[in-house]
This record gives sequence, C-alpha cells and structure tokens, in this order.
Amino acid sequence: GRDPYSADMTGEMQMGFYGRPLDPTNPSDPKDQVGFAYPLYVIFLLAPTVALPFQTVLAIFQWLVLLSLAASVPLWMYAIGFRTGPAFTLAGMVLAVSSSAAISEYHLQNLAVLVVLMLAAAAAAMVRGCLLLSGFLLALSTIKPQLSGLFVLFFTLWAIADWTRRRRLFWSFSVSLLALVLAAEKVSSGWIGRFLL
Repeated sequence: GRDPYSADMTGEMQMGFYGRPLDPTNPSDPKDQVGFAYPLYVIFLLAPTVALPFQTVLAIFQWLVLLSLAASVPLWMYAIGFRTGPAFTLAGMVLAVSSSAAISEYHLQNLAVLVVLMLAAAAAAMVRGCLLLSGFLLALSTIKPQLSGLFVLFFTLWAIADWTRRRRLFWSFSVSLLALVLAAEKVSSGWIGRFLL
C-alpha cells in the first residue's frame, strides 16, 4: 500500500543501507541514493514472499541465487551451440557459482541473478524454436532494464530480420511487457513517471 518511489521509502532504504538518510546537498554523501530502482511490475515476482518472515525469504533467495547462476550455465551453452558432456557442464556450473562475481551477488541479494537466468532461458528457448516462451521470458527480464536492454534490442533485430518466421517472439515480448506494465499501472497509477525520475 506504499509508493516504493516516494521520498519516504527512499529514506527508509538509505537508513537500512547507510544508517541514515542521505543529504543531496552534502557533497561528501554517497551519490548512490539507494532508491527503488525497479519497474513496479517486479512486485509480481516478489508477491509470493510477502507473507513469509524475512529470514525465510533471505534463506530462500540465497539458494535461489546459487541455483539460478548454476542453471544459467547449461542454458547459455545450449543457446550458443556448445555441446559437451555432463562432467564438463557440471564443472562450468561449479566454476560459475564459485566465481567472485557470484559470491558478490550472493551477498548483495540482487535480482540481477534472476534476470541472467531469464535471459539464458530466453536465448535457449529461441534456439529451440519456442518463440512465444522466449518473448515472455525476455519481457520478464526487463525488471532490470539496464541489464536486459541490449538483449531486447538484439532479439528484436533478430526477429525483424526474418519477420515471417520470427514475429511470434516480437509479439509475445510486446504483449507480455504490455500486460506487466498495465497490471502494475492498475496497482499504482502513474508509476512509470515516478520510476523514470
């Protein structure tokens, strides 16, 4: 029932992150305002966890981070046509989960890991010919537009290059994204303007 883009919510997030609200007029304060930086439709992914205790959600998400990183490896391998044996794939998964970037994401609890999994699954679905699924996953990945933007551009250009056969991916992405945006608008009218600020 609260606006995640409001100054009050930003102040609460800053209290949790920095221990105090930031002063934008103070040049020594950090430039990262630690506000809510997601499109509002991210709430539909987070909704199943709202009624759970925070410690339970934290534990679930830590495991989800590791599983998402591990699962993205064989999906990317499939998407680029790199076929190998199970031992090599398992080694790649272990290396991915034990990398410094993975450990950092594990501690930061960033949703970027889920976006990486969605993008890998979208690419694998595209290669498999499941264009409707690929478009849907691509639309979901826009919860982190700064991460998924170039992928969306590439997938769009790829679909346009052979419009007759690939247009289902474009329409699946467009309809899915529109549904997410409109559903979020129903929850909080005018959220797009507040998100872009």
